[in-house]
Amino acid sequence: EAMLQDQYGHVWIGTTGGVSRYDGEAFVSFTTADGLAHNQVACMLEDSAGRLWFGAGWNVGGPVGLSCCEEGRFRVFTSAEGLLSDWILSLLEDRDGRLWIGTNRGVCSFDGRTFSTAFTTSAVQTLGGVLAMLQDRAGTLWFAIWGEGLRRYDGETYVTFTAQDGLTDNTVVSLLEDGHGQLWVGTIGSGGS
Repeated sequence: EAMLQDQYGHVWIGTTGGVSRYDGEAFVSFTTADGLAHNQVACMLEDSAGRLWFGAGWNVGGPVGLSCCEEGRFRVFTSAEGLLSDWILSLLEDRDGRLWIGTNRGVCSFDGRTFSTAFTTSAVQTLGGVLAMLQDRAGTLWFAIWGEGLRRYDGETYVTFTAQDGLTDNTVVSLLEDGHGQLWVGTIGSGGS
């Protein structure tokens, strides 16, 4: 469901049966028995401190929170610790080292000690939420929101763009900034913008 290459060159593969790490010679798998929040891993991120973060996305077992692996040990964060929601759909670390967590209720951020709500969606999403996040070259943050369009944060204010502003559909599922600094927006509707 998700893949990343860490700072050591290891490839991490998120599946519906946990997460596996390939070091070039062998696979090692990690599951809930090792402390992972859920055996489904739909999004992952390695932060600038070398911590690995895992979210289960939409899973059959219900909301589970956010897993963090540091020095080989897993820790699970949930709404009890301040997460906006326990459905983790997307992850982003900004240039300042702040972790942004996309959920079915909106976005929260983590400064290494405390979770803070950045914004909420207009309704609790049952099949969607904040599916993708991106920080562009200028430092602006972009959030892809199922059914609510595209939200931009310039460090001070949030602005939402919808089909009325030119998007092909309000269900935004992916984001990409190309080599020329052009933002591409993937929607469920008729392609990207």
